[in-house]
Amino acid sequence: MDHDAVLHAKVLLLDVHRLDLAREVQAYRTLLEVNPAAYGPKLARALVRTTHGAALRELPGVRLELTEEALTALAGLSEADRLRDGLLPHVLDAHQRELCAVGRRPEALAVRARLLAMGRSAAGAQDGPPGGLAGWADGLAEEQRHREAAEAYAEIVRCDRTADRPENPATVIALAAQWEAAGRLDAALDALDVLVDRQRAEAGPWPGAMSCLLYTLLHRARLLDAHGRAGQAAAARAEALGLLTHLSGSRGNPFGFRQAEYWATLLALSGRPDEHPAPGEPVPPYGRPPRTWSPDVRERFRAERASLAAEVEALLPLAGADPDTHLAALVTRQRRLLVRAGVDAGAEAGNGTGRMLDELLPLFDRAVALARRLHALDHPGGPAALARALTDRATMFTAVGQYGYALADLRQAPAAGAQPAAR
Repeated sequence: MDHDAVLHAKVLLLDVHRLDLAREVQAYRTLLEVNPAAYGPKLARALVRTTHGAALRELPGVRLELTEEALTALAGLSEADRLRDGLLPHVLDAHQRELCAVGRRPEALAVRARLLAMGRSAAGAQDGPPGGLAGWADGLAEEQRHREAAEAYAEIVRCDRTADRPENPATVIALAAQWEAAGRLDAALDALDVLVDRQRAEAGPWPGAMSCLLYTLLHRARLLDAHGRAGQAAAARAEALGLLTHLSGSRGNPFGFRQAEYWATLLALSGRPDEHPAPGEPVPPYGRPPRTWSPDVRERFRAERASLAAEVEALLPLAGADPDTHLAALVTRQRRLLVRAGVDAGAEAGNGTGRMLDELLPLFDRAVALARRLHALDHPGGPAALARALTDRATMFTAVGQYGYALADLRQAPAAGAQPAAR
């Protein structure tokens, strides 16, 4: 043991003015040899914090090595010490995230299974769902194991209700999304109906809460339309229109309730029919907020934005010269592009919207213009494309508090989807 190094490390930890995270990690590494029980937990937490640094953003392999070191630092501790204050689950969660980032998804899912087993063993000590269940459900959804994911999300909802606390709306949306993907439409609608009832009761005078209800109603309408239940879909849209009419005359704070993130979550889900992943290819856990997606899934979804933008630019002149052949494909590409832009903007907005409107409006305007051209061609998909583009723009306007513009678009959308274009 190097006693000088040990003394230097202890002195360094006392010097708060010089102690940055890198020095803190180095000091704990030195002191780990002296007292693993005291410094192992501190080193593990510091290593996990290091993985979040901007300097390592593009270095997933290095981040993985740090989480492996964090687990090693805990290896010599008693089970009680490793579990105290949720330390081991915290480190394991970071480890599975970095395993996903480097493409080692089967190992990551195994870690999530371990986290769930630990959560179930401790279930009697806490209310609500067992620890690790949400991560397990998300992992199953990303692997396209839809029925299993739905059953896991359903367990979360049941546990929340048993504990007499409101379930997370995103969990209910994810539950409905997985039931739909598993072919259980009635189960999906049942989940949404319960959520809508709760959001109606909680909306009160708050524009942010009313906006969330609006997004859920329009999502429910899309689901009903897609499965041939036009009458029920029209009723959901009419209720949404009434809400937006009320919002257009309100003067309250349009933000709060993380409504922009909720909008982005449902926007991503609405784009699922246009995505065609290969069997076994990881996909977003649709219905869950983008900030909860695994790093590789989120990065792939975001990276496709550049390639889709290039495809749109390449298709624009082709659709101008031969719209019958290329315009429908251009409409689809443009929507896939705006979904990714909206997900990025909404996920980063939190409770505010910042520059969302300036960034997104050109994409949504182009989508509406392209859909109008498709509608004017009497293309079979034109009415639905125009209704969808107008609804998309209406919800985007709602997310940034521009209710008058949102109302104008939503009033046009049902008519656009219901009647053929005139030449």
